[in-house]
Amino acid sequence: MKTPEVGAVPAMKKLYVLDTNVLMHDWSSVLRFKEHDIFIPLTVIRELDRNKKGLEDAAWNSRRASNFIESLSQEMERRNPNWKMKDGLLLEWAEGGAPDMGRIFIQSEEQASQAARLAGVGEKADDLIISATQMLVNTEGKKYAEIRLVSKDLNMRILARARDLLVDDYTTDLVVTNADEGVYSGMIALPEALDERVVTHQSTNGTDVTLCKIEIPEEVTLYRNQLVTDNTHSAGWIVSDCTGVTAELRQCKNFISKNAMHGINARNREQNFLLNLLMDTDIDFVTILGDAGTGKTLLSIVSALEQKKSGIYDGIIFTRATVPIGGEEIGFLPGTEHEKMGSWLGALEDNLEVICEAMATKQSGGNKMKQLQEKHSSSRMPNEFGEDTAKSESISALHREFYLKSISFMRGRTFLRRYIIIDEAQNLTPKQIKTLITRSGPGTKVICLGNLDQIDTPYLTASSSGLAYAIDHFKGWKHYAHITLARGERSRLAERAVEVM
Repeated sequence: MKTPEVGAVPAMKKLYVLDTNVLMHDWSSVLRFKEHDIFIPLTVIRELDRNKKGLEDAAWNSRRASNFIESLSQEMERRNPNWKMKDGLLLEWAEGGAPDMGRIFIQSEEQASQAARLAGVGEKADDLIISATQMLVNTEGKKYAEIRLVSKDLNMRILARARDLLVDDYTTDLVVTNADEGVYSGMIALPEALDERVVTHQSTNGTDVTLCKIEIPEEVTLYRNQLVTDNTHSAGWIVSDCTGVTAELRQCKNFISKNAMHGINARNREQNFLLNLLMDTDIDFVTILGDAGTGKTLLSIVSALEQKKSGIYDGIIFTRATVPIGGEEIGFLPGTEHEKMGSWLGALEDNLEVICEAMATKQSGGNKMKQLQEKHSSSRMPNEFGEDTAKSESISALHREFYLKSISFMRGRTFLRRYIIIDEAQNLTPKQIKTLITRSGPGTKVICLGNLDQIDTPYLTASSSGLAYAIDHFKGWKHYAHITLARGERSRLAERAVEVM
């Protein structure tokens, strides 16, 4: 098959120059520009080669991008023996391509030399890519409606604008491109009182379930397992089914004033809803967003302990998205995997201490004087660090219920009948979070929690975080639920700090 000739291009076609960080962020970005053409400077090819080694997502994307270009080049040569690189790579012939897609043009050595002269002294990678874009504007500007540089590097976009170039951020993979929309919260408020429509029926396990059927207002979109609140002070409702214009809701179980687990109760309606999700064995995947002190980790841990005690799960795995400090991965730390993770998992220790305190309060019947007497009895002598020995032993006993796993060591594993808690999940990329979720075998539940305002991973934002990606892609699935906790319950000082700082 003969390669279509490279001649005049349609008046509305654009040419996009890709920065290296776009391909290192998403190798398949070359398939996202529809009918428009793509230009890749030689500097980008060389940077991909320098960054191809390693296990990080950036290295993997670098390799995939290079492999894609090489495979498509071979396909062009197979279909047309007279094909040359200067003719461009037809994206419709690529795996994943579609008819009427544009071409990829790779910068020639001659063009690279011209760009280097234009860049002047230094010849830094950013300057060479910007100069390549400037050269295309000068030589190819009449062929295209626009020539735009695409980069995820904020400073590079500023430099390009300073030279009057058109620039874009790569936003195709962003979950939320409009800041006013926000990420799916997992809850919705309706103005009417839902208690007036209740129908109680007996479930198969003998538990009374309060149901409510409503007509869905035209301006409202409901999702399965979404929290629905009304203008009453009820515990809230969960969307158990929604088809067409009607929805069936079931009333949340009360974890606020009863049904305490290890001495812990929910303190507000959102926490109560979360415990309903965490204790529902028909929900396999739960995501939780919230500021510090909203109870994300504590409620995840206490529900895990309760269900492990009931025999629903064979084990609890606690892991955390660890962001390396100073470039050193967790493997550089001394000790076993369990010991390596210990320094990262202070949140687990803190919450186990809270649970032990709650259990002690419950056992004493809430009698503060009795608690004080027990604390100072001879059987509760402090250890060498001044800590309550009995309390330390209780924390250690709970700690033994958890397997501390490093995300780095979870590749290739399959976890059966496990309750998996992934803390600080906002620091994961979409590929990383997919890798972790796909580790779950039959009978496993995965809980991802985090705060999109506290992302530490470079080049990751609230809109491109793997946690936000998972929320957007799983919402509506009958075995998934999400909640955003807004009310802090740690202390009045912590809550005030969140409000004013």
